[in-house]
Amino acid sequence: MKITRTKPGTKSDLRRFLDASKVETVVTGPVERYLLSRKEKDRREDILHPSELCKNDLCDLAVYYRVIGAKPTSTESTKPSFQLQRIFDQGTEIHLKWQAYLTGAGLLEGNWQCPSTSCSNVFWATSPMECPRCKHVGLAQPEQRTNMIYREVGFDAEKSHLIRGHADGKIGGRILEIKSMGVGTIRVEAPALLATHSHEIETEWGKKTIIDLDGLWKGVKRPFNVHQRQAHLYVALAKMQGIDVDGVVFLYEAKWNQSAKEFVVPYNPGIAEPMLEKALDLKHAIEKRRPPSCPRGGCKECGRYEGTDHNKEHSDGERPKDAQRGGRGGRVLSRGDEEAVPAGAESAEAADGPDPSRTRQPLGARRRSADGAVRATDRVGRLPLGAARGL
Repeated sequence: MKITRTKPGTKSDLRRFLDASKVETVVTGPVERYLLSRKEKDRREDILHPSELCKNDLCDLAVYYRVIGAKPTSTESTKPSFQLQRIFDQGTEIHLKWQAYLTGAGLLEGNWQCPSTSCSNVFWATSPMECPRCKHVGLAQPEQRTNMIYREVGFDAEKSHLIRGHADGKIGGRILEIKSMGVGTIRVEAPALLATHSHEIETEWGKKTIIDLDGLWKGVKRPFNVHQRQAHLYVALAKMQGIDVDGVVFLYEAKWNQSAKEFVVPYNPGIAEPMLEKALDLKHAIEKRRPPSCPRGGCKECGRYEGTDHNKEHSDGERPKDAQRGGRGGRVLSRGDEEAVPAGAESAEAADGPDPSRTRQPLGARRRSADGAVRATDRVGRLPLGAARGL
């Protein structure tokens, strides 16, 4: 198993805190030190998250090590920088703002929690006016519809797929996905679009690249592929637990001028099923302690676990041959095939395609290849021009 060593040089959290302590400022220095000392929100490490399953660059091996409890051997800081943390927080504020607007409009459906400390009841409702158990209202401001606490739309497929997560909301029969759009997001998800609206100009200090932000925003005519994969996975998970949804409404807001546009996309099970299959394959590998391969033959993510003492029995030269032979994308020998395929034989799927006799099919569908999510070049759920609705 080839693992690329993580390059040294990244500052530790302690070093960053000490550097921030040297900054003689009234506001930014103290705030940066506060953010560095703040305890990170608890995020379960023993499950699969929808946000990672939808990524093009998912490293199966890194996910495997994280879920089984391996501790990274790299000393690289995992806390975001001062600027990046504020970018994240701005995105969170945009989510909360739109959820508050939709609550006031009487449209936001999902899980709600009573704010009363003597009740704390969690219930499913659409923009509720009061707690159904204790009838608590207690509005903080007269213009507010409710002060119930919104807990979004949670998904629990841990037993079947090792997945847990939550969507931003539910509007009618659609899952709601709110996305705050910065130039950085477009640079990652649509680099060609950014290049089209980037122009080099001459200044007295030399050449400078400027971005036509208005043109860039107009050029966003459909949801980005990674967002579609994540949202369609949410719809599939919702259907698995009996939530009545048949599509997604994406709400995009530009960070630089607060312009907003929405896209309505019908559910396509063909987008979600490969990710569900990927989850089942990872779950199988984790249960069997059979580490998959890195799809890139070694990367920064799995390199963080270099030297871990987990699974020494599967070190280089000792791993079972079938664990190394996984299909494209580094998938281990498919679950259910271990007893059916003799050692050294090709799998039935590789030779003859999917086996319709398997019974662990999500949503009643035939097994699809778990080689990975849809590639960045694939056209996922493409909308006709003009399908976006500006707000």
